[in-house]
Amino acid sequence: MKNQTRDDLNILLYLDILIKRRWIIIGTVIPVFIITIIYLLNVSPIYLATATILPPANLEAPTGVSQLVQAYIGTAVPKNINTPVLYGEILASRTVNVNILNQEFWSNKVGAKIKLIDILVIGENDSTKRYELGYENLRGQIQVSLDQKTLITTLSVKSSESILASDIAKALIEQLNVFNRKGISRKAKENRIFIQERLVDTDSLLRSFEDELRQFREFNKRIENSPELQIELGRKLREVRIQEEIFITLKKEFEITRIEEIKSIPTINVLNEPVPPLKKHWPMRRKITYLVSLYATFMGVALAFIIEFLSKKYEFESFKMRFKKLYILLKNDLISILYFLKKEQLN
Repeated sequence: MKNQTRDDLNILLYLDILIKRRWIIIGTVIPVFIITIIYLLNVSPIYLATATILPPANLEAPTGVSQLVQAYIGTAVPKNINTPVLYGEILASRTVNVNILNQEFWSNKVGAKIKLIDILVIGENDSTKRYELGYENLRGQIQVSLDQKTLITTLSVKSSESILASDIAKALIEQLNVFNRKGISRKAKENRIFIQERLVDTDSLLRSFEDELRQFREFNKRIENSPELQIELGRKLREVRIQEEIFITLKKEFEITRIEEIKSIPTINVLNEPVPPLKKHWPMRRKITYLVSLYATFMGVALAFIIEFLSKKYEFESFKMRFKKLYILLKNDLISILYFLKKEQLN
């Protein structure tokens, strides 16, 4: 019973200090709260557009793709690497980012379509520095994450404009498609071009042999009694037949190669297309206001206790005296509040 009474006295002691130093707490919380509100109302909002990309059906990179990727993005990559793992490096590469910076995007702030470099970098006339700053700014706005289990890639783009964030994300996805067309399918394209050139040469040679055969028959209409002419005719027929077989074989290979070239391109399958976000990603005004207010309250309470115990050695009063003092302070504050509300109603 004695310990419980002592605990009650300690609680009342703390309440007494808080009420006595209440204006210190209020004077700490209110300025911080006002400054926070002013900051949140004036800071530029950040919008986040996201897109999810499915892995291609054929994940195994073709032979030599590491060298192609290295030449395209300017970064050394390991061999036999899955394509989704490369997405982050490709999208962060200088080549891709410079291509994006040179594209035109709609800006609500400007009210027109302008190059992204002109949106991200303002007040810098040096071309080299402009693109360096633009590259760094754009890289800071792009985030790529890969789910190691599903190999689904999530692309996130931040911007101060909702539509601009979505448009940049779409442009980045298009750059992935460009890389696939120019990089990974290059070997299949080289095979197709080689067969196509051989097909043209064979067709030309076949036409030449056919012309020779036609001319031979026109000048030698009766060859029954000439063994030499019959042998020559057989030779020319054989040359035409061989070239026809080569031409037919190359024609088949050419069509197969064209199909393989299309099949070899890992299509970027977008599960969720980027759309203009409706809500701001940052600042989270309500959450920030709550956290800052809570922090300021703790700081005010700590400051109140420090000032109280530094000002004088606290004199312990009896339970009834402290309770009476606490009651009077609360009563006076309540009367002041009621008087203020009544006065406002009369006005």
